[in-house]
Amino acid sequence: MPVLKVIKQQNLLEQVARTGTKLKSGILALEKDHPNILNSTRGRGSFLAVNAANAKLRDSIVTKLKNKGVIVGGCGDHSIRLRPSLTFQEHHADILLDKLTQVLNEVK
Repeated sequence: MPVLKVIKQQNLLEQVARTGTKLKSGILALEKDHPNILNSTRGRGSFLAVNAANAKLRDSIVTKLKNKGVIVGGCGDHSIRLRPSLTFQEHHADILLDKLTQVLNEVK
């Protein structure tokens, strides 16, 4: 299969592991800085989720990120889910974390 060949050739699973670790660490740090807004960061690789304090706040965060060019999704009652592509790299994680920091400072 051509897709599996590309995944192996470009070491995309290793990239997902590195990027996911960076992204999760960054979100955990934001969770500590904003405990009244975020909690319960979880996931594997770059497939991550974090809870917002409530649904209204989650929806505001998702909308504000979208307005800044970052697409994340809502899930369940108050979760924010991240499902980036396999080609999502560490510099993309930096951008996402920067935009998320901006949004969290806006919704305080």
